[in-house]
Amino acid sequence: MNTTQRPHPGDDRYRDDDRRRARPARLRIDTEPCGSTTVAHVRGDVDAATLAQWHALLDAAITDTAADGGRHLVVDLSDADFVSVRAVLDLAALTRQSCRRRVSISLVDARTYSATARIIAVAGLGQWLPVHADLVDALSAEKADVPRLQPSAVRRAGPRSRRLPSRLSSPTGRG
Repeated sequence: MNTTQRPHPGDDRYRDDDRRRARPARLRIDTEPCGSTTVAHVRGDVDAATLAQWHALLDAAITDTAADGGRHLVVDLSDADFVSVRAVLDLAALTRQSCRRRVSISLVDARTYSATARIIAVAGLGQWLPVHADLVDALSAEKADVPRLQPSAVRRAGPRSRRLPSRLSSPTGRG
């Protein structure tokens, strides 16, 4: 007597497994070296479901850049479908860590009215996490050899750092 259980055609447990296997990866980061710079091209969604993968992939890119003697990592978000606020804050925290490894980070977001650029501006992160309109601008800025920030100069970004710049703290803009 055969006792193996066969999936019932209407059983969703088996259908969900098939969907997970057939679905392409939600997040992909491809890196390419460009002199002393590494360019990380981000594709897909960077949201709560992929946040751990986002952190691990960026940390690996920073580590690889430092190990190869590189000094700059450009994260190209132009092909990213969605980037959450939490992912931007995670990137800010990784930027602080990368300063210790002597690797600077900048972003490329070619989309008009980029939400990522607005988040960085409102959070006051633009000084040490610059956003460029295209890859050529980012690579040119890196070649200009902007002075390096020390890790102590970089504020901690995270869920507890919710202070807005004083000009944004009141509806009238007067502090």
